[in-house]
Amino acid sequence: MRNVQAAIDVCPETTDDEHNFGLTKRKAIYLPYEGCYPSIPAIDWKACTKCGKCLDAVGGRGINLAEAPREIEIQSGVILIAVGLDLYRPRTGEYGFGQFREVITLAQLNRLLDPEGPTAGKLVLNGKPVRSIGFMHCVGSMQQKGIHPPTPNGKLNDCCSRVCCTACLHAETELKARYPDLHIFDFHEDIRTYGRWHEDYYSRASEQGVAFVRFNPLRPPRVERDPRGHAPLVVRTVDRLTFGEEIEVPLDVLVLATGLVAGDMTRLVDLLRCAVGPDRFLLEVHPKLRPVELAAFGLLLAGSVQGPMDTVESSAGAAAAAAKASALISQGSIELDPFIARVTEELCSGCRICLSVCPYEAIARDDAKRVATINEAVCTGCGTCVATCPCNAITQFGFTDQEVKSEVLALLGKQLASVAA
Repeated sequence: MRNVQAAIDVCPETTDDEHNFGLTKRKAIYLPYEGCYPSIPAIDWKACTKCGKCLDAVGGRGINLAEAPREIEIQSGVILIAVGLDLYRPRTGEYGFGQFREVITLAQLNRLLDPEGPTAGKLVLNGKPVRSIGFMHCVGSMQQKGIHPPTPNGKLNDCCSRVCCTACLHAETELKARYPDLHIFDFHEDIRTYGRWHEDYYSRASEQGVAFVRFNPLRPPRVERDPRGHAPLVVRTVDRLTFGEEIEVPLDVLVLATGLVAGDMTRLVDLLRCAVGPDRFLLEVHPKLRPVELAAFGLLLAGSVQGPMDTVESSAGAAAAAAKASALISQGSIELDPFIARVTEELCSGCRICLSVCPYEAIARDDAKRVATINEAVCTGCGTCVATCPCNAITQFGFTDQEVKSEVLALLGKQLASVAA
């Protein structure tokens, strides 16, 4: 451990510490967090200049600055997708974020309150004690067209992140318990404490003296410097709880409760042909019947890759995915869906149209025969290729033209018989 700390101490490069959400700096060679296991440092290759000072500090052993990335291939019958989600990052100027140092996110506040955080659990920001603090709900959630500008991907985060309100109220009650004289203001357009017993946080915060201000989402609060100098910041808004009264609230710190958004999964979606919902999270086959499965066999969803979840929900979803994976692996053999597509080689012209429309890349072209071939282990029987083939060379077991025609005629015959009777 002494050698590890020596390598960290001599490193000349620093960057933002993501564990503390940018509140502090760390070296390019670093321990991810205090007490991590195994206690082995990591190297941030984006910040590292490979100067070699860390290597000299450990006597030339244990660090390989010349190591390059390598690809490995793993054979697996089941893939669990558990990439999680991201915190919404406010744009510069949104409620003063990035413009005023006194505007921080709820994640940063939680690091300040942690006994092992940057301030050892003390409510101190920029070296000054905090006397008044405000919480702004729904930053990056419940966005509305015409009011909020689109995110960098061109879309709005119009869904509720579900956990932000409870997290805000929990932080407020915790602050009141630690600092009874602290003035706390809660700015919200609505509050949703949807979890079991979570409403108690709202009741407790009200009893502790937290002041709730309900603003109009059509007229969001404005965050500015206090012109009178009474406090670093002032929040100007219209309070709907006092019949539209315009108020000004001086604050030492403003905390933004940022929403939960899907991470960038473009490569993953393209590779595995995942279904994506309108909120950009991955979409299961059926929320009740197949809640952790994708349409492609053997692909399972674990945790918050499906949407905003708290710890209990995420753990339950991951346990369900693990149980499903265990059941599939323990069988020893896999029963495939029989209703898959097949190619009539005599009719196939080798036009390759089916290759471009198959969402699961289950179709290839036999260059020798110049016809399409279907991988029965990958095909899910969606029927896209059947509907697209211009030569009617692709059919689907159980749904051939003759079978569907016979079913329709049978239904019509029964209907005509019932009418005649």
